[in-house]
Amino acid sequence: HNARIETVTEKPTWKIPFKKQHCLIPMTSFFESVYEGPLAGNIIEFSDNKNDLLFAAGIFDIWKNSENKQNLFSFSILTSKPSKFISDYGHDRCPIFLNFENAKKWLTLLDDDALLVNFLLKNIQIPELNVQVDRPLKAGWEKRK
Repeated sequence: HNARIETVTEKPTWKIPFKKQHCLIPMTSFFESVYEGPLAGNIIEFSDNKNDLLFAAGIFDIWKNSENKQNLFSFSILTSKPSKFISDYGHDRCPIFLNFENAKKWLTLLDDDALLVNFLLKNIQIPELNVQVDRPLKAGWEKRK
């Protein structure tokens, strides 16, 4: 599950990782299910139009597997309201992307919820994206409209 920037400091699952366990999720593209707009009924791929690497702000946690007691690592991408481009294609959230310098800073910031939220919202990078249909959603997607 992704973590919404608007509620990340309130949710028990995200509280400690948001304060202390930051990561970056490098990606060349990301996929979203679309239920409204011109490409409704599809999973669409957004990718940087210059083929640059995108850095999404993330948080991680370490869990103990209850059966074999091994460590499990998980992460969540922090999301915010979408850019106009993504919204126009029918999706209501977007990863929080950071430029390379701010991505490095994100890895070292700790503890202060307000500072962390403000840093991310102030430094969102809105990449220029391409969009293409990856594949259709499974039958029955209309029920989620």
